[in-house]
Amino acid sequence: MKKLTLMLTICIVILFAGNGYSKIAFVANVDGNWDLFVTDNNGKNTIQLTKNEYDEKDFSWSPDRKNIVYANMHCSGECGRLIQELWIADPGGKWAR
Repeated sequence: MKKLTLMLTICIVILFAGNGYSKIAFVANVDGNWDLFVTDNNGKNTIQLTKNEYDEKDFSWSPDRKNIVYANMHCSGECGRLIQELWIADPGGKWAR
């Protein structure tokens, strides 16, 4: 967790931090690719929602703030074609589909 905390402090780009909300979603490049995280608005209780070899960069909260929709980007074959799929995740880290 020290590596993630350091990354957050130094170079994280927070893509969403709504006023009055208890959770903040963001992406960070911790292990060589971009993954999606959620944390409390005070920076505690950080949960990594995605952990794979693909990049997750574009995301949005659902209007009721119960889910996060994000784009999973990866290459087909020898990176001849970029594939972008939409996924939905529980901000508590229980599931993604």
